[in-house]
Order: sequence, then structure tokens, then C-alpha cells
Amino acid sequence: MSEVAIIGAGYYGFKPITDEVSFREGTFLAAMRAYEQCNIDPRKDVDSFIACEEDFNVGIAISNEFAVDQLGGVLKPVSTVTSESLIGLASGYMLIKSGLCDIVVVEAHSKASNLVSPEKILEFAMDPVYERFLNFHPNYLASLEARNYMEKRGISNDDLALIIKKNKENGLLNPRASYSITVDLEAVKKSEKIFDPLSEYDIAQYTDAFVVVVLASKEKAEKLSNKPVWIEGLYWCSESSLTPLRGFSTNALELAAQKVYDRTNLNPKYIDFFEIDDRFSYRELMHIEALKVSNKDTIKKDLREGRFSKEGDRIVNASGGYLATGVPLDAGGLARVYEAFLQLRNEAGQMQLKNANRCLIASWRGIPTSTYAVCALSNGA
Repeated sequence: MSEVAIIGAGYYGFKPITDEVSFREGTFLAAMRAYEQCNIDPRKDVDSFIACEEDFNVGIAISNEFAVDQLGGVLKPVSTVTSESLIGLASGYMLIKSGLCDIVVVEAHSKASNLVSPEKILEFAMDPVYERFLNFHPNYLASLEARNYMEKRGISNDDLALIIKKNKENGLLNPRASYSITVDLEAVKKSEKIFDPLSEYDIAQYTDAFVVVVLASKEKAEKLSNKPVWIEGLYWCSESSLTPLRGFSTNALELAAQKVYDRTNLNPKYIDFFEIDDRFSYRELMHIEALKVSNKDTIKKDLREGRFSKEGDRIVNASGGYLATGVPLDAGGLARVYEAFLQLRNEAGQMQLKNANRCLIASWRGIPTSTYAVCALSNGA
């Protein structure tokens, strides 16, 4: 089976509001930037397209119908993955790995600024019998989970403030980080709790973003790109969406990560940096544990010693993560891929890391799901 590489990636937006473009126009601009990187004509060279769309977020039924034109996919196969975009990337990966296609384009976008009340959309994902009738903001599930995790690990709000400071200040060097700031730790510690123990600082804001990624087989990648980024392993997993059944766990992420490690003969010590979901500050720590970057006995110590910072030996979210760039709805996984793509090609500008040869990406679809995906990327060095 052919190896699979990312040979082009483009984006537009990563801003709180993109009034200047429709979701179609934003996607078109991201696609053109991706195609220019690998010099392909989508009408001639691409075998299949994948759009990661959620009708509720777009506000249009069968919204994938509107992904075709701006990608250059007219009269070509177009598939819809109504889930986190890293799972859409997995679908493209399998099309090439199986030999059905040589070049596949994957698209995901967020026009979150069009949503008047995104929490009402999240309510539709909650169980209609046991949860939805309670009529509470979905983020209260995060507050319960945060308190549970913090008490089990001895984590304080001061520790969460270290995550916030690290990520928001990492984002100061990232042109896509609209929510990056220089953090005053005392101000964070004294901030009002809106979903106790979480304050506004602990919760990533939404952003408008459009991301397009071009995948290719080894034969095509070596012809079209002098800096391909190779997909070494990819796995996804979901558990029950009903909180009372699954509890406050990341079992599905642990399983997905272990599958990637097993299939690639990797473990965290061979990974140079990590791009993981941090839409809630405490969640970064939960995901670090699930990926075995740290463990329950040492995670508090590792955090306080700065081991997850850019100067540490287990670099997490050098891009700033969602706390700095914002959550682009289901395009989050591809957004993390884009950040890793730049690092692995040594094109990350001011935020470029030294010896960035391999990255592990972990995505989560957010409350109330237990849908996770893990992807290992390498520049082949």
C-alpha cells in the first residue's frame, strides 16, 4: 500500500469575524493557496474531494453540495464527513492507501461568526432523555469535568493559569492567533468564574477559518513536492456521547493514541512536538495524559517545571493552540495539521522550533462528544 503525504495546505481567516467573505469564498481562497503550493489543477489532477461539513453549523441542509464549486470538484467524487476534520483527513488517507486514488483534497471550514447561539446547537448533541431537558449550558459539563479532574490530580487554578499563559503567549508569534495576549497571571487568578472553576480565560473562543489540505500517494508526492510531510499513522475512536455512561474519561483518545503508537513503533519520547486540543485549559492536561506524554503522578510537576513549554523537552501547542487561535468548529483538526505542516517544512517563521521532524496531533470534537482522532506526521528526516 502506498505511503501518503501532505503536499499542500492553505488557509484563510483565523479571525473572530470574516465579513469580507462568504463561507464559499473563504474556502476558495484556502483551496487556491493549497493548490499553488504543489502546482496542481483540481479539475485535472485531483481524484476525489472530501468536505467536513455539519449542516447545523452551516445553516444549510446537505451543505456539502456547496463545497464542490469552490474546490474545483465539479463532476468529481465528493464525500462528506460530518465529524471532526482529522477524521476527514483519515478518509482521504484511506482512499490513497487503498489504491483507489492518487491525489485527494480535504476541506473544512468555520463561519462561527454566523452563529447567533452556538450553545443551542451543542444542545442538540446532548441526550434528549437524560440531559437536554435539563436546559443548561453545555459548558457546565466542562465545569463538572474540570472540578473532577482537578481534585483527582491536585491541580489548582494557578496551574491552569500556567497553561493559559503558555498558549496565549506562544500565539504572539503566530499570525493566525487572534486571541493571543501577554498574560498577567494575577489577573487570570482573580478573574470571575463563569463555569466554576473555569473563567473566561480558560475557555477558547470561536474563530472563522477555512483550511484545505492536499494528500498524495508517494509516487505523486515525490513528483509534485520537494518537501512532502508524511502521514506515519492515523486512528480515530468514539465512545458514548452520554456523560452518565462514559463518565469523565478520555478512554477513546487513549485507545486511538495507542493504536497509532503500535502501528508506527513510536512512543512519546520520539515525538518532537505535540499539537492537541486545548479548548478548555484543563483539557490540555487530560489529553497530555491520554497521549502518555506525562502521567497522573507527574503531570502537575511536569507542568510547573515548564516541560510542556517551547523551552521544555515535551513541547505542547507551540502554535498557541485553540486558546490563542480560537476554535474553528470542526475544522480544528485540519488547523492543527496546518500548524504542524509549517513546522515540519521549516516554514513556521518566528515560531519555528529547532529539530522539528515529527509531530503528534490529537483532536476532539468537543462537548458533549467523546470523538477523538490522533495523527503522527513526519518530514522524513
